[in-house]
Amino acid sequence: MSHAQDNLPAKAIAVWEANFNPGSTAVLGNPLQKERVHVVYDHPPLVEWTRSSYSPEHQIVLFTSPSFGEERVLSGPQLWSQRLAPGDMLICSPKHGATPHQARTETGSFINVTLDPMRLVNACQAAGRDYAAVEFLDRFGTRDPLLENLVRAMGAEIEAGFPDGQLYVEQLIHTVAVHLLRHYTTGDTLIQASKGGLPGHVLRRVIEHLRARIDQEFSLEDLASEAHLSVYHFARQFKASVGEAPYQYLVHLRIEEAKRLLGETELPIAEIALAVGYGGQARLTSAFKRLTGTTPAQFRRDNR
Repeated sequence: MSHAQDNLPAKAIAVWEANFNPGSTAVLGNPLQKERVHVVYDHPPLVEWTRSSYSPEHQIVLFTSPSFGEERVLSGPQLWSQRLAPGDMLICSPKHGATPHQARTETGSFINVTLDPMRLVNACQAAGRDYAAVEFLDRFGTRDPLLENLVRAMGAEIEAGFPDGQLYVEQLIHTVAVHLLRHYTTGDTLIQASKGGLPGHVLRRVIEHLRARIDQEFSLEDLASEAHLSVYHFARQFKASVGEAPYQYLVHLRIEEAKRLLGETELPIAEIALAVGYGGQARLTSAFKRLTGTTPAQFRRDNR
């Protein structure tokens, strides 16, 4: 359900933009890519039929409050009309976005995930399928507990300010892309699991890459490129090798380095947070306590 801002009345645009509070909207990866996650509260109603613009991306809208919505093909038949409860979702393919249509809704709160088509192209390649030949299905008002949990996790991570770094959301988006290919396409789209883990020399190269740039953000594409693998195969083989997803492994590396700096240096905790890739002391403290059960300050006192 893609409503372009330039199709809204001026007053509605102002309300829309005001509701995208700092931290509630994230553009992921290359800023030029049309890939983003929006967490929206009390979106203004579209009382009149409003035309939606062309959207070449895959979109998932998870409603987090009761609402009502309906869409119809421009000057044509109705696509759907439904009272929506929290947990209901719209899953829209680029085919849907390319069909001129109109929509109207009540006020509602939702999480909107917009996926760059390349995410699905990569998932198709990993499955040995031709993206151009795969038909993605649209669903309106559907329920999917796994997909709902993934989308809610994205929204929570963004609202919290990426406490575990962007790599975690990248992993969630990758999982969503594979899920869409498995469950929202026609034909046989079974993805075969990768066997075994990464070769030892490749695993060492990836881990050295993480350690050398521990103060920086990573994407799955960055790490997969280092291993000369597709994103899908890299994620599966990395976990098979170390028992953790890449973002989880990176969090543990960061916390171990923070422990070393806390015990061996006099650096202020705020500087240590930056040195290990957290944007500030509060983010480091949150991650540190979650993994160790104590705060950085207490850890330093206990290890002196």
